[in-house]
Amino acid sequence: MKRPIVAVVATATVLTCGAVSYAALSGPADALTVHSLCAADTSRDEYVATNNEQLAVVTVTGREAYLEEEPELPGGVQLYRVHVDRVLKGGTAADLVLGQSSEAAPASTAPEPEPVPAPAPDPAQATLVPDRQYVVGFHLGGSYGDGYVMFSRTVAPAEDREELAGHWRRAVAARQEQPDCEDTTGTG
Repeated sequence: MKRPIVAVVATATVLTCGAVSYAALSGPADALTVHSLCAADTSRDEYVATNNEQLAVVTVTGREAYLEEEPELPGGVQLYRVHVDRVLKGGTAADLVLGQSSEAAPASTAPEPEPVPAPAPDPAQATLVPDRQYVVGFHLGGSYGDGYVMFSRTVAPAEDREELAGHWRRAVAARQEQPDCEDTTGTG
């Protein structure tokens, strides 16, 4: 009496697994898989102002730890201590630790003096250096100190700070959304 029940259960299991596998592997013939590779557009300050939760003029006061993301991949996140000189958008503490993407671990963990890094290929992604001032766009929270830098541009020592603040106030007020992503690809 047990054999017919076991045979029925085994047959039902095999048929169910086969049907599920067939459905999963065959799928609809016109299926489309979409991949989006978009990054925030930093080509216009109005986009930068809209895309970032916080925007501030900061002075980098020191370098903290380097966090390696994945050992098999190059790069990681360098943490920096910054003093917020002027809030341009949002509201934040006067002193923060912010993470910034970094191509490689620093050559030395010694405090100062630090080597001056090569200029970033994108002027909207200037590598932070202690004792220098930057306009940074960032998001608070996450696992990289108090926030993560999405945009950084060097402030020239001779640049008029009131003019700079006015420029960014206008960019924030514009509330201009970046155009739709154009680097979306599809297969199917």
